[in-house]
Amino acid sequence: VHRRLLEFLAKCVVYNEPALLVGDTGCGKTTTVQCLARMLNRELMVYNFSDQSEAQELIGGLKPLPIDAGDLIKRWHILMDKTFSKKSNAALAAHVDKTCKKALAAGREEEEWKKLAQECKAATETKVSLRFEFVEGQLLTALRTGAWLVLDEINLAPGDVLQRIAGLLEQGASTEESPKYFEVHEAGGAGVKIPIHPDFRLFACMNPSHLGPAKKPLPAGIRARFCEYYVDEVVEDADLIQLVTDGLSKHLPNPPSEAVVNVYKKVREMARDGQLSDGQGGKPVFSLRSLSRALRFARTFVKSPRYRHHDGGLEAVREGLAVTFAGVLSESSEAKVMEEIRRFLPGPSKAPRRIGQAAGTLDVVVEKEAVCIE
Repeated sequence: VHRRLLEFLAKCVVYNEPALLVGDTGCGKTTTVQCLARMLNRELMVYNFSDQSEAQELIGGLKPLPIDAGDLIKRWHILMDKTFSKKSNAALAAHVDKTCKKALAAGREEEEWKKLAQECKAATETKVSLRFEFVEGQLLTALRTGAWLVLDEINLAPGDVLQRIAGLLEQGASTEESPKYFEVHEAGGAGVKIPIHPDFRLFACMNPSHLGPAKKPLPAGIRARFCEYYVDEVVEDADLIQLVTDGLSKHLPNPPSEAVVNVYKKVREMARDGQLSDGQGGKPVFSLRSLSRALRFARTFVKSPRYRHHDGGLEAVREGLAVTFAGVLSESSEAKVMEEIRRFLPGPSKAPRRIGQAAGTLDVVVEKEAVCIE
C-alpha cells in the first residue's frame, strides 16, 4: 500500500504537482510524506487545520511588538555594522550623534537611519509604545526557503484560507527560468510579493467526508486543483507482520509479530462489531496509529531499567498492547481485550492502571518519542 503511495508522491514531487491524500485516520498519510522527505533530505513542515484556524496562523500577519531600549540598541549596532566597517565601530560608538549626522549627510542608509530615529523618538515620548511587525507563518516560510508543507485536515480550513491556497495552486510550478510569486496582502499596504522557491512542494491530507458529520467535505473547486490519491488501510497479514517486525526487531531478537497482528485484528473486529466501549460509553476507534503506538511503548519499556529480560520481550509487547488497546476502555471492555492479549501472548499481564486510580506510586519511563506509565 505505502509503496504505491510513495511512487505517487515521488511523481508529484518530480512534476511539481500538489498532492491530496484521502484516507481514514491513522492509515499513514502524513507519515508517508515524512518518510519521503527524510529519504530526499528535504525540510518538512506540517500544519494541522481545525475549525478555529485563521489565515494569520498559516500565512502570517501583523503583530504588535513592544519597543524597548534593548531592541533599539541591538538594531543600532546591526545598522552600524552595515554602514561602517567593524574596525571603526569602537571609535564611532563614542560619537553616535556626530556619526549619524555624517551618515545622513553622505546619504548612506539614509532611510533606515530616519526610520530608526523616528522609532527612538516615539519610544521616548510615549509611556507605552508599540510597533507592528509582520510575522510570517509556515506557508510563507516554506515558500521562501523551499521546504515542503503538509496541510493536514485541509477540509477543516475556513473559506478565506482556502481561497488563498487556491490562488497559490493556480500559479503553477515556479522555476528559475520562470519564477512565480505569492502576494501577501496580510503584510499591510499594497502587499508584498514573495518569490516561490523552485523546491517548494505542497501536500494536503484529509479524512473522507463519509466518516461523520464532523468531517465536512472539501469544496470541489479546491479539490480539483490537487492530484488526489486514496490511501487504503493496511489490512493484509503480510504487510502488518512486516510492520510489526520492523518496529520491534532492533530491540527484540525474535518479536512475536504474528501474535501481535492477531491481537490487533481481533480488537479492531470487536470494536467494529460494537463489543467494546470506551470510558465515556462511546465506540472506540483503533487504527494503524494505535498499533504503532503500542510498538513504541514496547520499545520504550524494553529500554527501561525495570524491564526484566527473561521472556524474549513478551512482557514489553503485552504491556504495550494493554496500555494502547485496553487502557482507554470501560472495565468490562478492558477485561475482554486483556483476555485476547493473554490468549495470543500467554504469560502474566496486569491490566493497565487508569488515570485517577489510587494504587501506589506510578513508575514513569520518559523517552523522546513517548512517556510510558507503568
